[in-house]
Amino acid sequence: MSLRCTIEQQLEEINFRIKYFILECSSLNYLEDSDAIVSEGVHLWNDLEEKSREIQYSLLNDYRGFINQNIEYIDDKLRSHFFESVEHVCVHIEQNDFVWHNNLEDVYTTIQRELKVQFYLFTQSLSAGK
Repeated sequence: MSLRCTIEQQLEEINFRIKYFILECSSLNYLEDSDAIVSEGVHLWNDLEEKSREIQYSLLNDYRGFINQNIEYIDDKLRSHFFESVEHVCVHIEQNDFVWHNNLEDVYTTIQRELKVQFYLFTQSLSAGK
């Protein structure tokens, strides 16, 4: 199996796990009167149940492990964009920040887009011979 296919497969698995974690294990809470700041309001993550925290911990460790294992394949010129995208995903998995979406589906869509950006950066780097 080619490196490109391996990375694609690993990202698909991560995406599948993130989808489950965000849509099935997570929930949002509207921050009262926040619509005065942002039209749709600001949301906060609700506390996770114990089993969901275990899923979160495992997912975050596996995702960071995937990044560390494969960062060498990202071209130096693309690394700042890559790390910015990785940070966007980690923030949503960690659930320590405000949420600018009003539903979990939009949160997941944002994460999914970032994973697609990461795969694109991998493919660009691999095509360039990195």
